[in-house]
Order: sequence, then C-alpha cells, then structure tokens
Amino acid sequence: MKIISCTLLFLFLVLGSTVGNGQAFPEALLKKDKKAVVAFDYQHNFIVLDIRFHGILPLKFIYDTGAEHTLLFKREYTDIIGLPYQKRIPIIGADQSLELDALICRDVLIGVGDLPAVENDILVLEEDLFNLEQLTGTPIDGLLGTNFFRNFVVEIDFRRKQLTIWDPSEYTPARKFQELEVHFKNNKPYIHCPTRIFPDSTLNMELLFDTGAGLPLLLHNNTPPSLALPEKTITGRIGMGIGGMMKGYIGKINSVKIGAHEFHQLITSFQDLEDPLVQHETKTRNGLIGNQILSKFNLVIDFPRNKLYLKPNRFFRKKIKYDKSGLTLFAVGSNLDQYLVQDVVKGSPADEAGILPGDKIVGFGWWPASWYSLDRITRKLQRREGKKIKMKVLRRGEELKKSFYLKDLL
Repeated sequence: MKIISCTLLFLFLVLGSTVGNGQAFPEALLKKDKKAVVAFDYQHNFIVLDIRFHGILPLKFIYDTGAEHTLLFKREYTDIIGLPYQKRIPIIGADQSLELDALICRDVLIGVGDLPAVENDILVLEEDLFNLEQLTGTPIDGLLGTNFFRNFVVEIDFRRKQLTIWDPSEYTPARKFQELEVHFKNNKPYIHCPTRIFPDSTLNMELLFDTGAGLPLLLHNNTPPSLALPEKTITGRIGMGIGGMMKGYIGKINSVKIGAHEFHQLITSFQDLEDPLVQHETKTRNGLIGNQILSKFNLVIDFPRNKLYLKPNRFFRKKIKYDKSGLTLFAVGSNLDQYLVQDVVKGSPADEAGILPGDKIVGFGWWPASWYSLDRITRKLQRREGKKIKMKVLRRGEELKKSFYLKDLL
C-alpha cells in the first residue's frame, strides 16, 4: 500500500525558538496593491513555489501551513552566499522522535514568485536529511512556513494552481465560502472534526490543516487513548521525516466531517507518538488533514483575524486514488529518472511477484522506465483493481521480468 510516495509530513516543533517573524508587511510585499497572485506547481500533492533566495538563487520551496518557520534544507546555499548564522537551536522532525540542530539566519531576502523580496528569518539544516528529490522526483530546497504570510489573507486555489495574497483590509469572503470554527497555534490553523473510526462512536478530533502533508488524513493512535485502529489495516511507511521514512498503519475509517462536508470510507494513516510528546502542551492535536483532502476546496486562511474559509471545487467529488501495488519507489540519478524500490508491503501484489527492496526498475512493458516521471509511475500503480502491471527490474546485474495484478489491500 503506497500512499507513501506522495506523502511528506513537515511538522516542525521549534524548541526554545528565538526565530523572528521577518518584515513581510503589506506595504513591502504588495506595494499598495490590494492583492497579488502567485502561481505554483502541484507536484506529488505538494504546493511547490518558485523562490528567489537572497535575490540570487532560484530555488523550490513547499508552502507548508504545518510549519511555523521557513526552513532551508541545504546549508551549502547559505555558505556560498556568506550569510552569517546567529544561533543553533534544536528542532523535532516529522517522525516526532529525532531531535537535531538547525541554524538561524537573520534578515534573509526571500522573494516568492513575482512578489518583491522581503527580509525573513529562516532556519537552516546543517545536513539535508530529507532527500526530497528521491521522494517526489522533483528538486525541493526547503519549505515556506506560515510566518512568511502571517500578516495577510492567503487564498489557495488548487484548480488554478495559484495563491492569492490579500491585504487584510481589502478582503471579504466570496459567496459560498463557509467559515469554519478554527483556532490558531503559532500561526497554524486547527479545527475540531467529528471523526468515526467505527460507525457507532464519534471522536471530536483536533486536526491541523497541513499543506505540508501529501496524504488525506493522519491520526495519532494514542491521542486520545480511546482511539482504536480500524479492524483491517496494513503496516507501512506513511511519510518522510527528518529521521527517515516514518512507519505506521494505513486503514479506512468510517467518516470524518470538516465543516459541513463529510468524507466516508477515507484512507487514513495512523502514527504512534512517544509518551513525552503526547504530554507536551504543543502536541495536543490528534492529527492532521493533508492536501489530498484540502485540494478538494478553495481554501482561505485569514491570519490576522484567525479565520478559515473553504468552498468545494470541481475536484470535490473526485475519488482519492491510492497505490494498489505495495511498492515504495525513490527517484535517483542526476535527472531523477531512475527508480529504486525502497520498500515492499508484505503480502502485496509486488511482494507476491518477488520484487525486493533495492531492485532497480528499468522498464514497464516495452518502455524504458526513464521515459516515465515518478508522478506518472505513481498514477500507473493507482489504477483499477485487477490491472496487470509488467515491469523489468535489475538485481545484482541481472535483469528480471516481473508482473502482478493491482489489488486493493484494504
């Protein structure tokens, strides 16, 4: 089961943070205009923005409402430019267990799309432990956290693939937008959602609206303690964090309700949290809602007034697709057009076909694998149950032919 190849969770908790908020005020960013539009790419269920880093480097950042601060993965960029580091602080990554150090850079010029560059304090990882190129098949250099647009209203249009940045004094919600009961922690939006793991019981779950997550829904197993897994689950890798691939469970829940909209038989990931993190006051949430659900809406985040609005778009009734092969693939090579098997779910079609971690996929049917992007391969492995997949793999120098039929493991 591979929701994994399109799953990334950026849930950074900054401990003892002294990171500043930057100077992204309307008069600097909008130049007295009431709004500005920024185009984005939607890659592997992530909002990918073009960034001008310190007015010099063209980089790619994910817009992540699950992260408070802007984060650069590659220290070599700040080293080359010669930016000074002010302080080293500890952060906890998406796996909620590994703690490591990040460096603070002050007053870095960040330009998003065609917007004017503004000064912003950022965090810099000393070592890039994400390897997002492998996970997404596209270059990713960092993430843009909620602090960057904290003085604005941000409208996310997944259909048109654009962000609209509004001066708050000029914004009024358009017709048919529903206002949600929401609260903000560190500029990150949370809502309470009635959630049914089973048909006969409802839990009121506090969920983060997280554009840094490419999955539909993630719940933390032991928050609350009464939360039980669905009867049928599989063990799998549910995302990539600082500590590497995150393990958990994947199953279908009965329903989750977001405002007036209810989703049934929803593919959901489940993650265990360590007890100290469950007790931490900033870790009281029960999980998160990711882009596979958020992309079904036009979403408006009014940071200054702490409001959240949404309206269904044309993707609303489109079924969420997921992997039916059991493969987790990484893109490698200088052009990210070579594909390695990173993991195989036990009992899955790929497992029964004898495909092993470490195998290199070199072809699909008659066609070389290099003709495919990772995103296209992912869609190929999400097709209808019973679809036959033929592939060639390279193992210790020997080319092997493999075939299997896609199967819904849940």
